[in-house]
Amino acid sequence: MPSLMLEMLQLLDVREGHRVMDAGAGTGYNLAWLAHRLGSHNVFGIDIDPLIVEQAVKNLESAGYSPHVVCGDAEMGYPDGAPYDRWLATFAVPEIPYAWVEQTPAGRIVAPWGGSYHSYSFAVLDGSVQSTADLGCQWLVVGVRRPSKAIWKAFSGAFQRIVQRRWPLPVGSRLISAM
Repeated sequence: MPSLMLEMLQLLDVREGHRVMDAGAGTGYNLAWLAHRLGSHNVFGIDIDPLIVEQAVKNLESAGYSPHVVCGDAEMGYPDGAPYDRWLATFAVPEIPYAWVEQTPAGRIVAPWGGSYHSYSFAVLDGSVQSTADLGCQWLVVGVRRPSKAIWKAFSGAFQRIVQRRWPLPVGSRLISAM
């Protein structure tokens, strides 16, 4: 949901010259917003799924951005790009991983926070811990992995038909360029 992404970016409170990590790169949508605001050289992204990383990079390139996006375990962060001034997670965590705190020592961390049995809110850490209002939505929980290729192939055709009925744009279209 773009409105939730924009709320998270507002909570992140990026400023000129900030270096930002986007954990859970997804389609690259947040990375594009951040690269537009801060310049691609100040934006980093990480996702555990190599296919998602590949698609995010393609989306970003088609929109004219080139932030540094890597495949890896976002819970461990990306020390090679640290330190960061801001850290944004787009998946829910039951607690903020200490690697994020180490890699964002004087900055701000924004992440969907909660467990599997209640609605999520955002955790905002910047020397103090805050929690925003209940969002009434569910987020992908940390540690969730893509299903095996065999399972994915079995369901991908049905998934594409459902997506096209709900959202008539073709899967993989240049949605990001409409920003």
